[in-house]
Amino acid sequence: MIEQVPLTLFESTTVRLVSFKTLAGYLSSDLGLSPDDSSELMELLQSRDFPMNPEDIVAVAFEPKPNLQPEGTRFSNGYIRIFYSALELETARHEVQYWFGKSLPVGNQPTAASYRELHSKFDGHVKDLRPVAAEMPFLTADDGYPLCQEIGKEVSESDAIDALLTPSARLANGTCIPVFRRESIKAASWGSEIAIVVPP
Repeated sequence: MIEQVPLTLFESTTVRLVSFKTLAGYLSSDLGLSPDDSSELMELLQSRDFPMNPEDIVAVAFEPKPNLQPEGTRFSNGYIRIFYSALELETARHEVQYWFGKSLPVGNQPTAASYRELHSKFDGHVKDLRPVAAEMPFLTADDGYPLCQEIGKEVSESDAIDALLTPSARLANGTCIPVFRRESIKAASWGSEIAIVVPP
């Protein structure tokens, strides 16, 4: 499906937002803390001496999860492991805000959640789908997942492609970079705490 898209070498910083809920689950397991002790976990998560290695979070994204019922994502049928990130912080914010909002019940009050910025450096070979986005409207369509997952399967079966550059479905002119190869991500580091707010 993307055979005609040129393969190019690409290098850039990327950003992903990791929820405190996700981090609390990892910490409770690694440090022997109770997931119910929210005050202790939040204190650790908000401390300057952040206890979690960011490289571990990157690694987890690529680990197979054979005991879980797979859920499909934009470019994965649930079995293909992908590190979803963005080139811009604002793109990452819009993507996360959309999916966080989708997970909430309908209510009259704004809802907020805390996230931590995870920065990393991507260095690898990509296929840039942005120039052909007009020919592939499914790349950003909510009902375009089946075709996107065909592309994801094609990338996962290729030894040459490390990632894709794709238009964001949630922010005009934003760029997402779904990464398929762990070795193409380096120098992961934590950034600021960030609040995502979903209006009522």
